[in-house]
This record gives sequence, structure tokens and C-alpha cells, in this order.
Amino acid sequence: GFLDSGSIYILSTPMPTIDIHGDLVETRLVATAPMTGSDAVEIRVIPTRIACLNILRTSKVGTQYYRIVHTQPTLKARLADWLQKIWDRAGLQLEDLTQQFRLMADTSVNDESIHSVLSEAYPLRESRTLLRRATRGPDGGESDSKDIAFGRKQLARRDEALTLFLNHGTALTTPATYGTLWGLYNAVAEAEQYRETAESREHSALESVLIGKRGLPTNRAIDEVT
Repeated sequence: GFLDSGSIYILSTPMPTIDIHGDLVETRLVATAPMTGSDAVEIRVIPTRIACLNILRTSKVGTQYYRIVHTQPTLKARLADWLQKIWDRAGLQLEDLTQQFRLMADTSVNDESIHSVLSEAYPLRESRTLLRRATRGPDGGESDSKDIAFGRKQLARRDEALTLFLNHGTALTTPATYGTLWGLYNAVAEAEQYRETAESREHSALESVLIGKRGLPTNRAIDEVT
């Protein structure tokens, strides 16, 4: 199929379901190819927690990037070798993800770790690149109005994820999720995936996770706990 109004081609195939202490997670190997002729193909394992259908964005460390020169006479043979290597590396990545998720399910949280994960998932300041685009104040300096509005929005999103975690959002009372880093991570994922925004109305959940902003908090959350 296609994403982003046809500018990105997407292809996926199922991989084995993994068991996180009774919490089942389906996985797919997903390739996204920008239709630009110059950008690399991105390939990654995308997990989906079955109990709540949360699509879990993970660290880009395991993402594979490839470029193919279509004029090469050995393209067919190279493509077969390329596909086999992709599958083999994805299998290793799946093993790493399984260990990572199980470790998160074995780790209880406290006030300090909850604050740390949510602060990383929802930072109160935008990147310096974005801040340079902020409006200028009357003294020629950058206005902090944009920063203040952004910070308030991020605090509200922290509260939303925390409420889901403490009030046991969708299937967050299982042995794997109750009071654990795995549960907190899924609370962030659920908050992002089902929050109504202009982007969520424009893109599907998978599209938002892969190419939109909605997957970034879960990406930052898992980077904080691993």
C-alpha cells in the first residue's frame, strides 16, 4: 500500500508472535520506501500488543536502511541475497525485542522512574532547531510564548499517560503490565495512539507511528528505560 498521500510505498509481512509473560505481542516486518528515487528504504520490526492493539514504536537503532541501484546487471541475485539478510537480521532484532520487553515487564516502577520515563517521553522544551523559528519579542530576543504553550501541552500529555497507567488503561492489569515499565510504556503508546488530533484524523494509526509525530513519545520512552 501507500502512505502520506502516495509518497511512501509500504510493504509488510508477519513475523512470529512473542509472549511477554502471558501478554501476547504480534510482530510484522515493515518496509517503507519513499517514492523519490534517492532516499533509502527503511525496514524495521513493528510490534502490536494484541490486548489493546497498541502499535509500539521502538528505537531506530534496529532499523535497517538499504539502497538499490536498478541498473546493475546482478540486481536479481543481489536482491535475493539482500532479502535473506533482511529476514535474518529481523529475526535477531525480534529476539532482542523479546528480551527487552520481558525485562521491562520484570521491572517495577516507583515515583522516580515514572517521572523519568514521562519526562523523556514528553520533554517540556522543543528542539533548539524549532525554537530558532519561534517569534521574536520586542527586544529582538526569542519570545517564550511558544515554549510556554508547548510545555503546558506536554504536561497535559504526561498527565494523560499517567492517568491511563494508574487507572489501568486497556488491559494494564495483567501480571506483565501492572505496576511495571512494560505497563508504563504501553500507557504512553495508548495515550498517543488514541488521542484525537488533527494528525490522527489525517493519518491511520500505523501511518502516524511510522512517519508521523505520534510514535515519538513511545520511541523516547523505550530509549529511557533500555
